[in-house]
Amino acid sequence: MIIFAKNIQYFVDIIVSKSSSQDKTERARLNHYVWIALLMSPIALGTGAYNAYIHNFTLAFLIILFSVHMIGSLFLIPKIKETFLLYHGSNLLYAFLILYMIFNAADTDNSRILWAYVYPIGTIFLFGNRLGFLYSCMLLGMIIGLFVAVPEIHTAYSIPFQVRFGISYMTVAFISSWVEYHRARYQKESM
Repeated sequence: MIIFAKNIQYFVDIIVSKSSSQDKTERARLNHYVWIALLMSPIALGTGAYNAYIHNFTLAFLIILFSVHMIGSLFLIPKIKETFLLYHGSNLLYAFLILYMIFNAADTDNSRILWAYVYPIGTIFLFGNRLGFLYSCMLLGMIIGLFVAVPEIHTAYSIPFQVRFGISYMTVAFISSWVEYHRARYQKESM
């Protein structure tokens, strides 16, 4: 497993080295973005194929479109000057994909909301503890907005479930933010 991770890091380093950005923080974020893109793409393609298999073609299309965007953005890294546009765009696409999955849960399995737990971990890893935590809170606010504005959603998610989801989501976001804060602090001290 360690050899596999080293091989992926070698590939990530090649992609990041082609970026025109010289800012150290920006290159670290770009490194994180490439890692996320490489890890999320096979998962997204598999999930898209599964949804196509169960005849949920709209969700399958959206998930595969997101995966193609992630893979395609890796090819744009050498050509684009503002690489932060790539990962902010991917972040917004993933947030809207989660909202779509939650919105359509009344028709199908209500476990799709579990994909929302990946969001705070990924955004805090990518954007740091402050901006990542802010993005996580914004997504939770939009999910709560869905809970309030869409009455049909209560057939898939009961009110007690919604409360438990909000509390557990914030717990994941707080812990991820705290870990990222201390990781960055100790990395800064060691340098």
